[in-house]
Amino acid sequence: MKKLACLLSMTIALSFTVSGMAFGGTWYERSSENGIEKEYAFSAYCDCSDWQWVDDDKNGVFECYYFKDGIAALNTTIEGYTVDGEGRWTVDGAIQQRSVPAWAGYRDVLLKEGFRYPKFELQNAEASAEVSRLIDAYALGLIPADSSYPEEITLDYDLFLGNDNYVSGCIQDYWYGGGAHGETTDHYFTITAEGPLQITDLGGQELINAINANVQSQLRDRNISEGLYLSKEPEQIVVDYSDGFGFMILPDGLHVLFTTYEIASHADGNIDVCVPYSAIYDHLNDYAKGLINI
Repeated sequence: MKKLACLLSMTIALSFTVSGMAFGGTWYERSSENGIEKEYAFSAYCDCSDWQWVDDDKNGVFECYYFKDGIAALNTTIEGYTVDGEGRWTVDGAIQQRSVPAWAGYRDVLLKEGFRYPKFELQNAEASAEVSRLIDAYALGLIPADSSYPEEITLDYDLFLGNDNYVSGCIQDYWYGGGAHGETTDHYFTITAEGPLQITDLGGQELINAINANVQSQLRDRNISEGLYLSKEPEQIVVDYSDGFGFMILPDGLHVLFTTYEIASHADGNIDVCVPYSAIYDHLNDYAKGLINI
């Protein structure tokens, strides 16, 4: 119950890999010995055995579900909380919801089936333009010069609500150019009222060094436990923030992203590493601690 209460004021925690054509915003239903099961395909990396806030129709309104091994609980009570036949958390029959903060000016842009991206229009015109240069420019840059939408290119995303100070998200594009498989690439971002969050907004070089040290340590452990096919020694791996994507903040930590082939093989896909705030707290500036509320 304490965990759900935390999620109500914060957001979801991420930790598993979605690959191939499993795009955000998609429910899959299947029959099993327990009846009909529902599974939601997140973009990025979601803890699929916990309470999660989901905006499946991209209207900026999230409902809360409980997942176990990726399957949503239906018509039951979890930790004293009731979920209905669709899996949504309810109180006295009322579906509980959260919304994207009003300052974000969020709307869903659907250019065609299978090609959508999040649009943010902040009150500060300069900050709004910076967000557009990051997200809109990337999404629209996937469209060929003749303005066609090739069937082999798809684009989708998920937003992850933190406290009302920020909105984090993952844009996921999929390219298929023939052969055995296509390429899925994820892109993390965090938006505040001041524009896209940069790593330098949170601290200086000591913070960057602390993040790299924690990432290297985790990759070293995962290389052993998960058998990652790393292309270089963990001690040589550093996080690249140059494209404006690369990381996002969530209540459980700062998530950094290595895209397919960046540090490992295609089989390993996109690799997420969650750096807990406890590992970098001393290097976060006052703005960062207030933003994250730690």
